[in-house]
Amino acid sequence: MRIPIALALVCLGCGESALRPGPERDRFRDHADQALVALADRFGSVELEPRLAELRPRLTTAFFVPSRAFRDETVWTGSGPGVRHLDLAGSRQGDRYRLALAPRPGAPRRPGDYRGRLALERLGDHEYEWRWHDELALGAGSPDAFALALQAILASAELGDPDPRGRLLASMPRTAASLGRLVTLDSLVTAPLGDGSTELSLEVTIHPEGVSDEFPAYARYLDQYAEPVEMRLLARESESGSWWELRLRQLRFSLRARVHRGALAPLAGEPAGMPERLGLDVDLSTRSGLFRVGFERLEAELRLLRTEDEKAFRAIWRRDPEWRIPLLFEPFLKGALNRSFEGEGAWIEVSLSRQPEASATTLSSQFHLVVREAWIIRRLGGLVTGAVSAFREKVEAEADRFHGQVLRAVRDDVHELLDPEPEPGIEWGARPATRGAHPDASLRTAR
Repeated sequence: MRIPIALALVCLGCGESALRPGPERDRFRDHADQALVALADRFGSVELEPRLAELRPRLTTAFFVPSRAFRDETVWTGSGPGVRHLDLAGSRQGDRYRLALAPRPGAPRRPGDYRGRLALERLGDHEYEWRWHDELALGAGSPDAFALALQAILASAELGDPDPRGRLLASMPRTAASLGRLVTLDSLVTAPLGDGSTELSLEVTIHPEGVSDEFPAYARYLDQYAEPVEMRLLARESESGSWWELRLRQLRFSLRARVHRGALAPLAGEPAGMPERLGLDVDLSTRSGLFRVGFERLEAELRLLRTEDEKAFRAIWRRDPEWRIPLLFEPFLKGALNRSFEGEGAWIEVSLSRQPEASATTLSSQFHLVVREAWIIRRLGGLVTGAVSAFREKVEAEADRFHGQVLRAVRDDVHELLDPEPEPGIEWGARPATRGAHPDASLRTAR
């Protein structure tokens, strides 16, 4: 989520009004700078307080065995009848970003300030509810400005550029060089349709070998855990009305979408505005020994909230999927997992929000999940917690350092695109060859 969020923020400087000299462009530049630096701080190299570093592995291994963590009150920063919670706070301190335990942290105000709470409640015998809520201050840019910026990026797909891929890489050379060590933009195609809309297709491939010299543990992790993953996300309004589709197979992402007047449109039929509720189908599997394990048709209700002070989506799962597991395990699985989809279901929410009295827009995430303890949950959950534990033990520091470098490269590119004093004769959004090597020089040929 880290790099895609950052790249979406690039469009703070991509709107036509933001590229014209004057106070508007200066304001966009400042807001983009604040948001990207905040993301680079929080999701770059982070120093963990020793006590927090010691607790995280214990919480990870207890996620699907929550009674283990619930009984151990030394894990938590606070507790009450039937509930435990752990509070965190993060901020830049001098030349480093520090994340620490912090009972009752205040709301984040300065760009980069962060707080989070993990809560665990016992619901009954062998049933526990996990909740998570965190917030990161992004600076003075309003949620409406972020939405308009995203609209500007989508509208750019409708300009009829004969080489949109080359244009994008040339406009963001530092980002292309930094991110291009790991990722190649294999193709970016925009095809105008007769009804005024534009079909968009994108292919991106991850190349772990490209970072193996500088980030060897990260490269090995991607090869071991990411390469076997197959995924499909389909957003739809009905069984026949699809809005966009994202696929992943063998480290290659492909996206199909359609754009009309700066907004997403359904893949087929008359262009229309996106409704407040969509369906989201998820297929996900990976290899486990001789088998592929995972699920198909995990159906979510996707709710969109679009007000002046808040832009958010919430995905809610209330029906269990079709499981891809060895036949030996299938009879034991349904009863154990049904509980997670009952009541308010399992859900995740991401939002940009700003209170009228606040001085900063915050990026926040929340999730909710009920776990009914059973041996089959521990067995299958071990696949997830094993991957997370392996990442945190040996990989996380390298991955954070890489992500921080990419986010700061994005910040530098956006800052120059919105430079208030450009060189005479230079078109906004373009870059002359004399200002650094062409970004394709740092990108390998696609496989």
